[in-house]
Amino acid sequence: MMTVDSEATLLARIPGQLPAFIVGMRSFLGVPLFFRDDLIGVLQLQSKEQNAYSQWDFGLAERIGNQIAGAVANSQLYSEFKRLAAENLVMAEIGRIIGSSVDPDEVYDRAGEVLREVIPFDQSVLSLIDRQKGTVTPTWMTGTYISGRSPGDEVPLEGTLSLGVMQNRSPLIVDVEDEEDVRRRFPGLISHFRAGLKSFIATPLVYHDDVIGVLQLGSVEANSYSHPHLELAERAGNQIAGAVATSQIYSELVYAEKSTRASENKYRTLVNESPDMIFVSRIDNFRLTEVNGRACEHYGYSSEEFLTMEIFDLEVEPPLKQQIKEMYDNTPVGRVLEVYGANKRKDGLTFPVHVRFSKLDDEFAIANVRDITDQRAAEETQRQWAGDTEAMAEIGRTISSSLNIGDVY
Repeated sequence: MMTVDSEATLLARIPGQLPAFIVGMRSFLGVPLFFRDDLIGVLQLQSKEQNAYSQWDFGLAERIGNQIAGAVANSQLYSEFKRLAAENLVMAEIGRIIGSSVDPDEVYDRAGEVLREVIPFDQSVLSLIDRQKGTVTPTWMTGTYISGRSPGDEVPLEGTLSLGVMQNRSPLIVDVEDEEDVRRRFPGLISHFRAGLKSFIATPLVYHDDVIGVLQLGSVEANSYSHPHLELAERAGNQIAGAVATSQIYSELVYAEKSTRASENKYRTLVNESPDMIFVSRIDNFRLTEVNGRACEHYGYSSEEFLTMEIFDLEVEPPLKQQIKEMYDNTPVGRVLEVYGANKRKDGLTFPVHVRFSKLDDEFAIANVRDITDQRAAEETQRQWAGDTEAMAEIGRTISSSLNIGDVY
């Protein structure tokens, strides 16, 4: 609480209030807004009258501030929840798109457009790293064209933002001022800078604790990215990494199935290294012909027991066989189909699953199964939290709507 009578006095005490002084304000009163011992804001009053505020006014403003603080905090919490909910929806949609096909060309364009809803960019590039060759190769790109950086072009890893991300094993934000700055820090970005890009964000694609690639976004606007963008890019990268690895594994599986007996060990290694539970079955009679170790551990059956079963023996409510047969007949080789359902273990316990399956050829089909018990539990917790947060926000709005206790309680 203070009164000022000259610009010099104001500049000496609270220079930030100079614009208010210029328009005629002479008395100032401010009280902090605390919530759970954290300063979250300030309630400030201004008057053109000299000595407009008394100690009584200060006490009253402080009481008002105490009431407003809770409402402001709840409103912020609710706004933050809505933002997180929107971001979670985008991440879920990216996951759905990525999991819909093992063909990158079919999914990454759509995934990029969804990602643009929460992270602005003028160029997006997904590149794969070859440590032995010391190169990084763009495999998918959208937006600003960069000469010499087209999909399939092998680029020396040295001097690239991809190398920085790989070495740090964490996402990076880079803003460049001029070409000299680029040459000094990441000379591999010179062609990007010359194409007009000034701000970059990159996140590693990690699979089995190994950086297999990098997702890089670029913007023509300087200082486009902040820490929240970094977290979102990392979440998107985590989803994309699994899809990239699965695509590579799938390509190897198809190759192994059609190649000579010498590739059998490689085929089995790829199946057993998959993060999913994998089932290979015949299309004509639905009998299981191969499962990986992860499936045996999770379901409680031995591989020998599995080979006496049909895919429907694992379903809590199995679909009609004719329906599945017609679906196989109408689905081309390589097209990934997604279903959600419930499976059962050998001990009778049931659990929700997300299944992605496709035809390897006209005789065999492969299914990647994930137990989504934890995901469903998290979704339920989020729904409960949403209800609690909305109720608290409404209480806050009600309390701050009037100083008359009889009006609000």
